[in-house]
Amino acid sequence: MTPARLPAQAPDGWNRYASSASEPRNLVRRVPGQLPPSTWVPSRPLASVPDPRGRLDLARQPQSLPKPQAEAFAQLTGQTTREVSALTLAQWRDRYPPIARSMPAPGRLMRPDAWLYAGSPRFCPSCLAGDGTATQQLHGGPWLKLWHLPIVFACTKHRIYLEAKCPHCGQPHDTQGPLVQRANDHTLHPAQCRWTVDAQTPRRKSLACAGRLDHRTTPACDQLQPTADILRFQKSIRGRLKSPTRTTDASEYFTDLRLATALISTTLPHSRDLLDAKTAERIDSNSQKLHDDSGGRRNSKSATRHRATPLSAELC
Repeated sequence: MTPARLPAQAPDGWNRYASSASEPRNLVRRVPGQLPPSTWVPSRPLASVPDPRGRLDLARQPQSLPKPQAEAFAQLTGQTTREVSALTLAQWRDRYPPIARSMPAPGRLMRPDAWLYAGSPRFCPSCLAGDGTATQQLHGGPWLKLWHLPIVFACTKHRIYLEAKCPHCGQPHDTQGPLVQRANDHTLHPAQCRWTVDAQTPRRKSLACAGRLDHRTTPACDQLQPTADILRFQKSIRGRLKSPTRTTDASEYFTDLRLATALISTTLPHSRDLLDAKTAERIDSNSQKLHDDSGGRRNSKSATRHRATPLSAELC
């Protein structure tokens, strides 16, 4: 059986599942009597959707699908356009302003907002390990849409910070690119690291790290753990992405949160008294790293990087 699309799955998460499938002949099929009618089973990577005007890379554009491509995708996979839209971040665009600002519009180039997502999504190893059901024992748990959002930094179920890098190869290193590396590599499990560690040569193909991301390699006692207040804060943030919070209240809240974050960041070290000592130290370290990477230059590219959210979940 090929991997099922799980609730709250993102397009790139589905692509990870489809990439590990062993039956490339059919794009999607339903498994009668084994899965609910709304559960679909991809059997090859869904990296792009054919359209008369070109191809759309789902691994690069998780925020939305233009109507022609959404309809083509729905027809190709046997889903409704609503189900296809549910794969993207579009359902939160009225609540989380960076999504709406990143949507393509007539006469405007699509340029992702700095707070839309930070490169490769973070992840919770325990969530990727699955819930013990037959499907998840075979293919692991889903890569959640929420993990794309920089405001989601902790797993409140397992009470840990989300991981930002592979514990085996240490990637990504602030790398921009496809959200799913090696999307056509059928040899990798959805929970294996897809970052390339050995470049291709004329005599051999490139190699993926292939380290498992669904196992914690560092004992919990040696890792920084979110406090009860931080977990409550994370639950509060996630709660604003759905009812009963009004969309206008949610949008204003996230705008205020972004402004407050920018104010604290730009007024350091004068705002250190607003932070606990460990948090202030980590923020200082990240700011210094950004300064060193830019060579001390204050050009537009450097300024953009300072406005972006940090990759590390603990710094959020």
